Amino acid sequence: MKFAIIGIDHGHVFMMINNLLAIQGVSCAGYFTEHYDLEKQMTRAFPHIGLARNEADLLENPEVDLIVSASVPSLRGPLAIRALNHDKHFLADVPFPTTLDHLRLLELTQARSGKCVFAYLRERLLCRAELLAGKLIRAGEIGRPVNFVGLEPHKLMIKHRPAWQFRRDASGGVLAELGVHALDSFCFLTDQSISRGTARSGNLAHPKQPDFDDFGDFTFEGSEGATGYARVDWLTPDALPSFGDIRSIVLGTDGYLEIRKKLDLAVDNTRYTGDTLLICSRNREPERIDCRHVPATFHEELVRDVRDGVNRCLPEGYFFGLMRAVLQMRDSADRLGWAAAAAQTA
Repeated sequence: MKFAIIGIDHGHVFMMINNLLAIQGVSCAGYFTEHYDLEKQMTRAFPHIGLARNEADLLENPEVDLIVSASVPSLRGPLAIRALNHDKHFLADVPFPTTLDHLRLLELTQARSGKCVFAYLRERLLCRAELLAGKLIRAGEIGRPVNFVGLEPHKLMIKHRPAWQFRRDASGGVLAELGVHALDSFCFLTDQSISRGTARSGNLAHPKQPDFDDFGDFTFEGSEGATGYARVDWLTPDALPSFGDIRSIVLGTDGYLEIRKKLDLAVDNTRYTGDTLLICSRNREPERIDCRHVPATFHEELVRDVRDGVNRCLPEGYFFGLMRAVLQMRDSADRLGWAAAAAQTA
């Protein structure tokens, strides 16, 4: 299987490349970016991967099976459509698409082309604690899931962020950029789609970035009645030894569990201590499980699906439904009262 990269604007692209190249029989045909500073980063990280003259050289290369992208979020949806129209499968970091119009067009294009669209929902697909939690919930360990709480705090590290990060039309906004991960966790852990919900967002701490929201939250309900709340923010202090203390809590009729994805401050406040699962139910004593041994096989499954031409690891219907729920709530979101008042007096 051979892939090519178009758009390396987000650092997650290096994770994607490393994980794909680690699989036997996978190679890279090249990459394209229009930004010289990003080209230098790519050359340092992967000196053996060549820079293409333009996007078309990669899209029209008959040896390329898969286009991989971590471009500016607003560009990913249109690129996905171009890739499918060139008979390529497509993998991109989330969020994408960032508008409902692009989502509708992508759905039509994918159905017509028959090509696979893969979403890099890394905070679930690569989180070993969440993968184990899903298995335990499906085995009935906590009974029927009835409530979910998701926390998606992230470091901003403002000096290291590109300009597009502070434009809602480019990034998709905090509700899409971070919210997609929390809502994906809800859908995966409860085995329900989102039937309805509301959202709020605001800029609470960055008045010099008026087109940027650093906080948001969602309240929603699943297709089988489970309820949920998710908080997303860019307010994590730089001193934290991780990019965010990301957690998911699921309450069931017979117990509950908590996923500590990136660290556990109760164990060690100086280093990464992620992939921890806490569980308590009627059937077992309270337990803290180190999940670093749990297999995370998304990349291997993706390569298999590209070779077979069938998306089994993350079906498009699931992902498109998830993005539709996220974008609908974002587009109808309320402005937080104190954020709106601050904007008026600024």
